[in-house]
Amino acid sequence: MVTGAIRRRETFQGLRPFSPARDLDGVAELLRIAFREELGRRETAWLQEMQTISALKPVIWLLDQVNIAIGKFLHGFVWIEDDRIVGNATINRLSPENWLISNVAVHPDYRRRGIARDLMAAGVEWIRERHVRWVTLEVRRDNDAAKSLYFDMGFVVVNGTTDMERASTRSITRTTVPEGYRLRLARADDGRQMFELARLVTPELARRIKPIDRQEYELGTLKRVVDGVRRLVGLPATVRWVATNAGECVVAMVELGTSGYDHRLQMLVHPDLHGVLEETLVTRALDSLSGRRGSVRAKADADHTPAIDVLREYGFREIRTLDRMALELHNLRQVSIRRMT
Repeated sequence: MVTGAIRRRETFQGLRPFSPARDLDGVAELLRIAFREELGRRETAWLQEMQTISALKPVIWLLDQVNIAIGKFLHGFVWIEDDRIVGNATINRLSPENWLISNVAVHPDYRRRGIARDLMAAGVEWIRERHVRWVTLEVRRDNDAAKSLYFDMGFVVVNGTTDMERASTRSITRTTVPEGYRLRLARADDGRQMFELARLVTPELARRIKPIDRQEYELGTLKRVVDGVRRLVGLPATVRWVATNAGECVVAMVELGTSGYDHRLQMLVHPDLHGVLEETLVTRALDSLSGRRGSVRAKADADHTPAIDVLREYGFREIRTLDRMALELHNLRQVSIRRMT
């Protein structure tokens, strides 16, 4: 009887659903500690925004009650020990058939206790109950401990991405296009071939989880005019160049997105031409930024070594390499979850 009364007075410990009004600040602080060595300028700013938003607790509580999403933080689980948040897993809806588990973090002082596994199990079960087909996540390629957990839960690697950054847009010398190829701005009639190139270089499992959207590669006259005007006035815009062979077939492309002082570069190259066209694509995109301010972020297939080597040669440094992993939930039985009180 006395023991029961004491237990009822104890502070809650263990797993519970994430509450935006109560937990934003604690989760931000946990992520700052857990990922201290990995945080860049953008990630640090994002955490600061989370803590700023957390100060608006009455507003957040009200929006939460009427089910209005604040950003993409509203779903997930936290783990409580010693009256503070020591573990977190965030759940985001990417599409009706694909939900993402992210920000899986455990405070360094509480690791190796099975907390990450319980957070993951709760997240997977929560998503499974909503009859979703896929749950995906991203993990650093060199994080063997986390990947071991995910493999044990049935996740498989879909593909890998290397994020890189160049601190400035200083001018470079554009290289000569290799003989037999031509580099030009993408035209409206290139849409189908760019779409087919994207399908070719994207792993089959990745296409099953997120089919390539053909509309992303449609370049009608109106879209090109609007993008041109947006670039002139400094609004976010995208420009694409394509490399074609002697038969005018699109065999590679580079995409440059601009938004203020932030620029984003991404390229696709036919697998048979790896090591041939990457330098031409990179220097063409960088040359177009000459005289502009800001940094350039690049995203490359983690296994596309020639692309990563060229980006390094032109001043990009590697930020991180992430493996995307996926678990198909159809026919998955209920996941067991450890809870504490």
